[in-house]
Amino acid sequence: MGLSRSSYRTLIAAFRATLEEVLSADLIIHVRDISHENTENQNFEVDKVLKSIGVSDTIPVLEIWNKIDLLEPEKRERLQNIAKRRKTYVQSLQLLKMVF
Repeated sequence: MGLSRSSYRTLIAAFRATLEEVLSADLIIHVRDISHENTENQNFEVDKVLKSIGVSDTIPVLEIWNKIDLLEPEKRERLQNIAKRRKTYVQSLQLLKMVF
């Protein structure tokens, strides 16, 4: 779900019980619309929600970049190169191999 600052408090209150189920998750899959013009702000808001409900760093988060094909080739290549340099990219691949 896309979160904005204005809807943050209302959504937290409405979905608190559902969001708290995340605390018992073995893995959180965060699917991002990477082509959205506010994708970074959306990512920040999701992180803020997870922290506000008490999600710790012990629960791995697998970030999926959806709609990357809609980006201009240069931006897509830049993001793919950034992802490959991240430690989490490798860990995510290893985690996927364990799950599937």
